Amino acid sequence: MYSFGTIPRGDTGYFFNQAYKKDGAINKGDYNNSNVDALINQLNHTVDVKERHNISNDIIKLSSRDVPNSYIAYNDQIVAANSKVKNYKVTPEGIYLIDYRTTIER
Repeated sequence: MYSFGTIPRGDTGYFFNQAYKKDGAINKGDYNNSNVDALINQLNHTVDVKERHNISNDIIKLSSRDVPNSYIAYNDQIVAANSKVKNYKVTPEGIYLIDYRTTIER
């Protein structure tokens, strides 16, 4: 069920907060399940990796009963660069992967 992407946090928290919380930025279907919101809030305050994994699985199990949405594609990325910008590679992950190799000529 979960294959949306984990940038920038590297785990399920980003997706769940954006897509499954009542006020999530990409919750376009107005999905609203107070139990899922409570689990997401718990996830947001949990540091232990194994516990985060367990909470994520609980969110998936609970939300799959509701079938809140089905993302086929999501791309909210606009890219533009000046010719002085060097070694910048456009990727589906967006600006999160800009690193030390990207430079600006002076």
